[in-house]
Amino acid sequence: AAVRAAAASIDALDDAGCTFTLAIIVGRSLYLAHVGDSRVYLWRQAQLRQLTHDHSGAAALVAAGVVTAVEARRLPVAHQLYRFLGGTPAQAKPDVSELDLEPNDVLMICSDGLWDMLPDVEIARLLLAYQDLETLAAAMIEAANAAGGEDNISVALAHIGGDV
Repeated sequence: AAVRAAAASIDALDDAGCTFTLAIIVGRSLYLAHVGDSRVYLWRQAQLRQLTHDHSGAAALVAAGVVTAVEARRLPVAHQLYRFLGGTPAQAKPDVSELDLEPNDVLMICSDGLWDMLPDVEIARLLLAYQDLETLAAAMIEAANAAGGEDNISVALAHIGGDV
């Protein structure tokens, strides 16, 4: 409602909206709520797994088998969101999921400014190369900028300790 109200008050923001990703850890469980195309990844035992699904035109076309992921990146609908905050209540309905965590898991939440510039194989390479999360985040942002840096880049990383 707040995003819609702000957008309504400024003509230039008529179609404004934003993605939203929430990750809460309770004990050994990860709870996610997500709309838009920011992503949550899980790095477990040297394997990268995307935990969220992009709510974009490109992702819908890829899921339907109409185009490949590489082809979808060049389409006009690549970053058009069909679920986001700032639209109707139905457009803002989040995907909600739960996952059991294991010691030494690494969680990454990132904006499309990161994943659109770095393929998953490059993200995995960086996760293997850096143990310190602050250094890793800086390396990811630097790599995304070097690859073209066409959008704002946000990344948050969390290491799950052995006491979960």
